[in-house]
Amino acid sequence: MTASGEQLPPGHGVANRPGLFAAAVTSLAGLGSAGVAWVTAGPLAAASALIALVVVLGFFGSGSLPLVLAQRADLPVRAGLGLLLLTYALRLLLVLVVLAVVSRLDGLHAGALGVTLILCALVWSGARLAAVVVASRGL
Repeated sequence: MTASGEQLPPGHGVANRPGLFAAAVTSLAGLGSAGVAWVTAGPLAAASALIALVVVLGFFGSGSLPLVLAQRADLPVRAGLGLLLLTYALRLLLVLVVLAVVSRLDGLHAGALGVTLILCALVWSGARLAAVVVASRGL
């Protein structure tokens, strides 16, 4: 409902787009973490926190891609599950390679990177769950 009491059409609002809501909330958490890292440990720590934010957004943001591919390919259930598992494994491998490369950079603040990575992953999961619950209740 709007402030004037009008009913919104179905599919309208952030709760009906849980990925978008989760990305927005996660971005705020990551930027806040980068700000704290800047104040406490300097600009390299803030850059490390921003790298972690990008890694989390990339990994979780690409999560719906395998579902779209499986749906469009119109595969049998077993082949669809195989596609989902393969794309998940490839995404996970890509994240591990990126983190291995980034961890070798000079001046990287490992604490800021790790804390922000964990924080953003937890925030994404919580925001996505909250948006799905709100959408399922029709709130």
